[in-house]
Amino acid sequence: MVDRIARATRTARSHLVVDVGCGIGGPARRLALVTGCRVVGVDVVEKLVRLAGRRPSSGRVAFVAGAAEALPVRDGAADQVWCLGSVAHVPDLDALTGEAARVLRRDGTLVVTEAFWEGREEPRFAAAAPQPWRPPTIGGLMSSAEAAGFRDVRALPWPGWGMPENVELVHGPGCPVCVIPMGRVDDGIAVARHDGVIFTCFGDMLRVPGSEYTLLDAKAQGADVRMVYSPLDALRIARENPDRQVVFFAIGFETTAPSTALTLKRAKAEGIANFSCVGNHVTIVPPLRALLESPDLRLDGFIGPGHVCTVVGARPFEFIPLDYGRPVVISGFEPLDILQSILMILRQLSEDRREVENQYTRVVPYDGNPQALKVLAEVFELRPHFEWRGLGFISHSGLRLAEAYAEFDAELRYAV
Repeated sequence: MVDRIARATRTARSHLVVDVGCGIGGPARRLALVTGCRVVGVDVVEKLVRLAGRRPSSGRVAFVAGAAEALPVRDGAADQVWCLGSVAHVPDLDALTGEAARVLRRDGTLVVTEAFWEGREEPRFAAAAPQPWRPPTIGGLMSSAEAAGFRDVRALPWPGWGMPENVELVHGPGCPVCVIPMGRVDDGIAVARHDGVIFTCFGDMLRVPGSEYTLLDAKAQGADVRMVYSPLDALRIARENPDRQVVFFAIGFETTAPSTALTLKRAKAEGIANFSCVGNHVTIVPPLRALLESPDLRLDGFIGPGHVCTVVGARPFEFIPLDYGRPVVISGFEPLDILQSILMILRQLSEDRREVENQYTRVVPYDGNPQALKVLAEVFELRPHFEWRGLGFISHSGLRLAEAYAEFDAELRYAV
């Protein structure tokens, strides 16, 4: 990030840069290293300044305690003032831009990167943001800068390289929480409201809306809803509360389904009769087929889901090039993984090839994880159909408990 901003702003070796809200100094040290410029890091938190000063640097970096509204830098001394994600934590925006104008030379540059607020609904992360926190709008920042005397005030896109204009990335259905329909949430809430039930789920399910309420609403209304990090946590709660019924709300693609399956196997082996599961696990291939059958499909290739493929492997995706003529590359999650996967797809298209390639070979075996697939086949079976939020009903796209594990099926136990 620092390298790209420095190139975009033409930071030179002769420059003095003031880094406002420097924290422990990582960007400041990086900037001095890649450009050779001098950097003064300023932060209002003295402990962070002390930590920054203890870390090794090139000798062209200094850290001082000070507020953004009263920078400890003399008038006209700086060539650039950088505020990397720090503007939202400055209570007085006009004081900040005024101070930046004061310490900059006449032709100096103020650089701000920020997650800007659009000015309407409060951002979802507002409550968790470090305080003070006053998110600026782009218009508000530009107006403040102009009032402080800055000329040529512009809002620019992120200074990355970006994709070529003829390459567009389209997000697919990859988040099981996002695609779970309201009816399934309503079923979970109905179970959670039964007397004597401890209802457990992953934290990201708590705020997913049903038709009227969320699970968090049900908890506020008196239901015993608890967040767990794994189904084994739910099983532990069942052991500790033999006089209560403990229900686990299972979600996820084939990635998380094996952990649910293994938990159910353990519950059966230990005879834990007060444990059950609402199954919402889904499979990846049916929704892909549904997308590919769309008459207005305009996708030229697919980046395959590396997390799912750690379980199912790459082989299940062979139908995409064989039946629909689109290349598939199974990808990891690091930035370089994604970039390499895009390159592999573009090479297939340019060479008129259509096949499944595995970029994520360090993790994904082509035929998947046989032990995980075996336990899935033992514990689960395909539902005739399953509803997806935004996609409707898709045949054979969901998993339910097999007959051998019906005693742990909360949908049967509570008739939802």
